[in-house]
Amino acid sequence: MTALADVLAAIDADNQTDPTSVDYRGEAHPTAMIHGQLAGHWLGHLRPDAGDADLIAARAHHFRRWTRPRADYPGGRAGYLRWRRDANFAQATDLEEFLTALAVDPDDAHLAAQLVAKTSGLPADSAQAHEDVRCLAFLDTQLDGLSEQIGDAAIVKVLRRTLKKMSPEAIALSHHAELTDAGRAALAAASLPPD
Repeated sequence: MTALADVLAAIDADNQTDPTSVDYRGEAHPTAMIHGQLAGHWLGHLRPDAGDADLIAARAHHFRRWTRPRADYPGGRAGYLRWRRDANFAQATDLEEFLTALAVDPDDAHLAAQLVAKTSGLPADSAQAHEDVRCLAFLDTQLDGLSEQIGDAAIVKVLRRTLKKMSPEAIALSHHAELTDAGRAALAAASLPPD
C-alpha cells in the first residue's frame, strides 16, 4: 500500500496541472490545488482524527474538475446543479482509478470516491465533514469573485444555502476564513433571519 503522504503528494501534483486559477492571499493558484489544500486544512480543524479516506477526499474534492467546464452546461441554477452532479460523479470515477493505480487500500479508495461523488448512504460524520470543508474552501477563495458576478443580494442567498449545509462547528470556523470586509458583511447578512 502507498503511504498516505505519498498519495496526498500525488493528488497535489495532479491538482497542480489545473489550468484554471483562483486568487488566494493575493496570489493566483491552480484552483484544484488550493481548494484541496484548504479543504485538508479545514478538515484538520474539524476532525483531527479523520481517516485516510476522509483526508484523501478532502484533498481531491476538485480532482480534475477543470476537464468538465461549467460553460458546457446551460446557465442558471438548474444548469449549475446538473453540471455539479455530473462533475462530482466524473471526478469520483477518475479519483478511484487514480487511487487504484497508486495501490491505495481499495476500501479507502472507494470511500474517498464516494465522498467526492456525494453519494447517499455515506457515514454521516464523513459526509458532513466533507461538505463542511468544501464550503469553507469556497468561502476562502471564491466568495468575492462570485459576489462580483452576481451582486450583493444574490450572494447573500447563496451564502444562506451554503450555511444550511454546514455543521455548527464549520459555521463557527467560517469566521476564520480568508474573507474581505465585503465577504464578512455578506456572511453576516446571510446569518441573519431573512426579511
